[in-house]
Amino acid sequence: MRKKVFSTVIVVLALAVMFTACGTNTKDFKYRKDASGVFIVEYTGKKTKVNIPEKIDGIPVASIGDNAFRRQPNQPNPTGDKSLDKKNAYRYRQLTKVTIPASVQIIGNGAFVGNKLTKVEVSESALVYEYAFDESTEVVRK
Repeated sequence: MRKKVFSTVIVVLALAVMFTACGTNTKDFKYRKDASGVFIVEYTGKKTKVNIPEKIDGIPVASIGDNAFRRQPNQPNPTGDKSLDKKNAYRYRQLTKVTIPASVQIIGNGAFVGNKLTKVEVSESALVYEYAFDESTEVVRK
């Protein structure tokens, strides 16, 4: 009995670590909810490999907004405030892998521009705006 309980605890902890390491923590996303589902507005995490969750708060993720995962250029801070630069460090991310669930039906303009993505799989039925990814990113329909 103790072995079974111990094994179950180990499996649960391993799954929790795996999901956290892959960027599936919903706290890493700014989003809004509407009649069609969850609309991701911005990724605020720092990971380079991100799994977009199929659901947030039990509601399917339906859309990824314009510029939501876009890498922002290193722009000089006009105030010279170093703390502001650290606070906004996530804006300089370089995603190398992203997993997009089949529930996502719209990927907006510039959503993933400026990252290091080479290949991305999206649902066959998803509407992917023309400039959602860099030209060098291969978009595969599944």
